[in-house]
Amino acid sequence: MGNRGLIVFKDEKIAIYLHWNGGRDSVEAFLEYAKIKRFRSDNYGVARLCQVIGNYVGGTLSLGLEPIIDKHIPNLGDNGAYIVDDFNITDRLHYENPEQNSYSLLDMLIEIDKKQPQELQLTEGFLRSKEIKYEDLKIGDVVYYYEDGIYNKHKIIGVGDSDWLNGRNVIGKFYIDRWNSNKAKTNVNNYLLDDKYRVA
Repeated sequence: MGNRGLIVFKDEKIAIYLHWNGGRDSVEAFLEYAKIKRFRSDNYGVARLCQVIGNYVGGTLSLGLEPIIDKHIPNLGDNGAYIVDDFNITDRLHYENPEQNSYSLLDMLIEIDKKQPQELQLTEGFLRSKEIKYEDLKIGDVVYYYEDGIYNKHKIIGVGDSDWLNGRNVIGKFYIDRWNSNKAKTNVNNYLLDDKYRVA
């Protein structure tokens, strides 16, 4: 008995086996957490996802690996197999029951995060923060900026006026107080270049 599910990654020869957290609400939360953490979508990213899931479910036989031989996806029952590409569910196999949807994505993400090592946690404040489009940002906003696996808070302090800075066109782009605040506009690593950011 269990609440089993299998996460099968495109082009990989091994899948993640979940014994108790195989429902869609759990699986989607695990995958979303991986996307937020910007895990690579290869075997290294799969290993990092296993680490996150293992921290969440703890010991015993709740988490395992299942070999995929000649593209044969085993039927383990319960929630079937989730076919995943770039941490998005693209298909399902061996499943005909109603989807599990008992928990909200945000609540699941917060609970998963709490079980991670403190220095790697996203924090509840980050997860509850609003993600807004770049064009809706303004000077004075405090944004979460991705740095080496974590998100740190930085304040937007100005707008670039240089056509090119270290090979990047930063004219009209916001910059933050990340490096050398007194000369922040001259360091390309201070500029916000993504399409969306979470605002604290």
